[in-house]
Amino acid sequence: MPLTSAYLPLGVSTMSNVIAQDTSSIFVFSRTSVNVAGNVRYFHSTDGGITFPEEGWVNDTGYENVRIGSLLIEGMPAVVIWYSDDSSSTGWGYKYFIWNGTQFVQKPDSTIIWSSSKTYLRRYAMSYVNGEFHVIYPAGNNLYDSWKTYNNGVGTWTQTIIEYNPVSGSDWSPQLTRYGNELYLFYLRVVGIDMNNIFYRKWNSSSQTWSSATQLTFDNNNVRYPQGPAIVPVSSSVIPLAWSKDATIWYDSIPVSGTPTVSLDVNSDGKINIIDLAITTFWQGKNNGQGDWNLFQHIDLDSDGKVSFTDVLRVITGM
Repeated sequence: MPLTSAYLPLGVSTMSNVIAQDTSSIFVFSRTSVNVAGNVRYFHSTDGGITFPEEGWVNDTGYENVRIGSLLIEGMPAVVIWYSDDSSSTGWGYKYFIWNGTQFVQKPDSTIIWSSSKTYLRRYAMSYVNGEFHVIYPAGNNLYDSWKTYNNGVGTWTQTIIEYNPVSGSDWSPQLTRYGNELYLFYLRVVGIDMNNIFYRKWNSSSQTWSSATQLTFDNNNVRYPQGPAIVPVSSSVIPLAWSKDATIWYDSIPVSGTPTVSLDVNSDGKINIIDLAITTFWQGKNNGQGDWNLFQHIDLDSDGKVSFTDVLRVITGM
């Protein structure tokens, strides 16, 4: 069905993004191209996408050149926007906005990173895992991770250089995949004109560092745009990955052995207590056959595809 708006001019290409909060609540986000008065809009369905009766601002950016990414943070839709206008005098960078049940709002930490010059680029990735919010983006010859413990939008962002590449004009094309409570980063490393390969790293939440890089492709020839799923079920033994090379789509996967790490701190408040026990007890019966499983998978502490009394016992043991 067409989604129309007075803010989306006819005959002008737009860029869109979609996320499902659950089986009923679906959001479609769109920019309005060269119409700065309408960036960024959302359409909201509460009947599984049959109709989209709600429309409003994510943010009236005042920028004509934006990119849109979305994710779920503690079950609530959030939008990460890249701001970039060549004529802007107010800067460039990334901000996020989160749904509060009635509208998208800014939190105290809404500005992820900002610069007075056009430093940060449009190919970026984002994920929320184990209470941490990560945004990966390129700037100059560096690939950065801005991350923080979410803490309901309070606190400051830590900016970390993941990798430096001396090759000018590097196209990193970062992609994040969550596997249980583990986070994988896939990206390009450019070594020359049309010469690049795909690498990956894994986040260590204990040491708050990325692992050393592992090389996945060895072609050194026109490899582009690695794409993997935002979330891989813990029942999977691999993380799938696709990319393009010489106008052809390629596919491979990396094996993931053992059970992914899980956290008994199911509400990500930094403590394991009666609240975590209450949450786990209340959601017993949830399973991976239900459409909203992605909201409860982190409570499946033994990774058997359901929330059960076994998971409750794990929290009790860990208190």
